[in-house]
Amino acid sequence: MIAYKRIVVPVDGSENAKRALEHACALAVAADASLILVYVATIISATPSFGSLFGGYAAERVAVELQEKGERILQEAAASVPHRVKVERVFEVGAPDAIILSVVKEKAGDMIVMGCRGLGKVEGYALGSVSQYVMNHANVPVILVK
Repeated sequence: MIAYKRIVVPVDGSENAKRALEHACALAVAADASLILVYVATIISATPSFGSLFGGYAAERVAVELQEKGERILQEAAASVPHRVKVERVFEVGAPDAIILSVVKEKAGDMIVMGCRGLGKVEGYALGSVSQYVMNHANVPVILVK
């Protein structure tokens, strides 16, 4: 039997991510595994109109707000995990798909449980999908929850 010990769970506050976390918690309890909760903040590239995009806020203020939002989402997610499950929180800034895979590698994750938006084939192809990318490029099992 395969033993999963470190389950990576991307969180973003969405309902699908919350459902994925519920499934990950059940798996962690059954397998005596720990969870690695990952929140990835994305920042719009700086442009001449960068300030106007954020109502005049300076880039530093935007970074602080992103950090606060990420920490809040990680805290809420961690609070919903059963007490007997060990939880590690990771906050990163960048491209979610690449960072999720990077965290799996760096933290020796052996499974990913994540929410997906449930886009159709055309929408998923046109818009791109973090869950599709992770599913296609991960070297560990991936469970998608919608």
